[in-house]
Amino acid sequence: ADDGSVSAADGSWSYIPGTDFAPSPPLLKTHAEEVTYKYSGPRASDWKYFKAGVTADPTRIDSLREFDTVEGVGDRVVKAEMAKGGIL
Repeated sequence: ADDGSVSAADGSWSYIPGTDFAPSPPLLKTHAEEVTYKYSGPRASDWKYFKAGVTADPTRIDSLREFDTVEGVGDRVVKAEMAKGGIL
C-alpha cells in the first residue's frame, strides 16, 4: 500500500509503520505471521534496537475480551517476554 501498511491475508489485522521505520525481517520466523520494522529516523544509531511490528498466532478463543481486558492481555504479554529474557 502507498502508506507502507501491511495486513493479514484474511484481513484480521493491519499495521501502518511510522514514516521513520524501515522493514526489518526477523532472522528466524517464530510466529504464524510477523512483520517487524526498525527505527531508521534521526539519530537511528542511538535507537538501533528500537523495533515495532506485529506477530500473530492462531488461538483457541475468538476475542481477547474472552481472555482478559486489553490492559490485562498487555500485562501478560510483557510478563511472558520478560520471563523469556526479552527486551521491550
